[in-house]
Amino acid sequence: MFGFGVKTIDSDELRKKIANNEKMIIIDVCEPYEFEEYNIENAINMPLMDFPNLFNEQFSNIDKNDLIILYCAHGIRSSRAFSYLKKLGYANIYSLKGGIAAYLDLDI
Repeated sequence: MFGFGVKTIDSDELRKKIANNEKMIIIDVCEPYEFEEYNIENAINMPLMDFPNLFNEQFSNIDKNDLIILYCAHGIRSSRAFSYLKKLGYANIYSLKGGIAAYLDLDI
């Protein structure tokens, strides 16, 4: 757990899920210019400021138990997106621990 009940997933766990082709939605809540520079394959960019509208437009019909992985540069913005989805009743959501910086072992 990270802060106020935010469930996290570490980079190795996420890599295993991707390698096993597990069904999941990976959402990057960084700004578009950050997403263009560093991202996880098949991730969808939904900047945090627009996240509620973009998420509701694109995923209004998904099951609230579908696996959703959120990430940003270091984990702060994804924690906010996590809180938003939790309030909507989504149950299987995780924030990538350390964000894309940890996943790609970057010094950003």
